[in-house]
Amino acid sequence: MDETRKTQRDDGLGSQAATLRRGIRLLNALSTVDGAQHCCETVSRLARLLETHKSQVSRNLAVLTDLGLVERCSDHRGYRLTWALYRIGMRGHRHWMVEKASKPLEWLARRVGLSTYLVIRSGPGVYPLWSVAPDDHTPLSPPGQGWSLHASAAGTALLMDYDRETFFEEFAETRFERYTAETPITAEHLWERVRRAKQLGYAIQIGEWDPALGAIAVPVVGPFESLAVAVSGDPERVADRAAELSRALAFTAGHLRREFRNLRIQQGAEYNVPRWLSRLSFAERHQKG
Repeated sequence: MDETRKTQRDDGLGSQAATLRRGIRLLNALSTVDGAQHCCETVSRLARLLETHKSQVSRNLAVLTDLGLVERCSDHRGYRLTWALYRIGMRGHRHWMVEKASKPLEWLARRVGLSTYLVIRSGPGVYPLWSVAPDDHTPLSPPGQGWSLHASAAGTALLMDYDRETFFEEFAETRFERYTAETPITAEHLWERVRRAKQLGYAIQIGEWDPALGAIAVPVVGPFESLAVAVSGDPERVADRAAELSRALAFTAGHLRREFRNLRIQQGAEYNVPRWLSRLSFAERHQKG
């Protein structure tokens, strides 16, 4: 009898976990809805995206609607996210990072004439917490729209604090997705890019994520989160201006690092900066405002 109850309890927990996982996948699917293109997703399309039955999707959407995270779009018979998720994110995340970074990113965008980003890692991907375009005509990836860790300059920059042993412990068996002919698809290839970035003091990618896109990024090693600042634009333009762009990025990263360090000191704690950041510190001292 006890064994039967235990089996039933385990089955129930497994079912609850599957339901929760499906609900989170639904939220992720709905997060890709662009109000400028289409305002919502139908149950049928969501079921295809999640490769599950429409009845399961409908039940999950009903719960998410009751929780106020999703709402019906009556005009198009679909569903979309509500502002409740934005409120949760702003309350739960360290939104002061964006507050501290917004003006430096605006300065950087005006100075270099390229789109600028404050980027954070999330598992196998990276995404901008904040982004700024130098004008209304320059393409810009909005906050929350991510890139792959292995195929982006920001991702490489966020791996620069790894040593070889730690890197291969995490990625040795990983086979990365190929996006272009330039994308690194093995741990060895990616480590070479990380090693090169350590030597330069910045990470650069030309056409690894998108053939029409180049980017340069510098880590912001602070006491709270591992962040990076990045710029992106035409690949030839980025490659030709690599030295100039890396200096401007290093200056911006140094400013943010000092801001975050001061906050931590105010909280009564210190942190250590990796030795390899001395190259960035040198660039900061020689960057004119």
